[in-house]
Amino acid sequence: TFHLKELFKVKSCALFIRHGETALMCMADETEKELLFTEYQKEDTGESMVWRCIGLNTAVTVQAAERDRVSWNVDMDLGGEDQSAWIHCWPVRHSRRMTAVLQFVCPPRREVDFGDDGVFAEKNPAHVSIMDRFAAFIGHMIERIDPEEEGVKLPGTRVSRLSEKLSNKASFFGLATPREPETTKAEGS
Repeated sequence: TFHLKELFKVKSCALFIRHGETALMCMADETEKELLFTEYQKEDTGESMVWRCIGLNTAVTVQAAERDRVSWNVDMDLGGEDQSAWIHCWPVRHSRRMTAVLQFVCPPRREVDFGDDGVFAEKNPAHVSIMDRFAAFIGHMIERIDPEEEGVKLPGTRVSRLSEKLSNKASFFGLATPREPETTKAEGS
């Protein structure tokens, strides 16, 4: 979160680590001292910007005021507060395989489009290059923490192993206090 706030004035961000039809959301709390985990099942959450990014295998960007036209999900996606903010979903890949989605919310852009006001713009080649490198680094770190190998069945789901490993690493480095993952269910289940 800190790096994206410094780079692109990001208001909030979350990393959704995917494993099949499951996504583990990792996000720092308001104080950025605690790491929060929530597990989402696609069948329970339905459409969202995150699942759309995964399905299209490309970045998805929308202004919050128009989020309903791109399957924004109030339970899963960020960006429900400020209607003028921009919501971005950026694919995180490792070895050409999408391992996660980085979702982040930026403040409104300037009306005049010249120069660089510091807010992420998906049409700015320099910004795209930085995000691609940042996402590649995240993808590499996810694979280092918990490699996903073809044909190898490890105990537990990748999502449960990753939440445990990320909690342990974060607390070891004093970055966050671990919190148990929550699993979401569709309303009325």
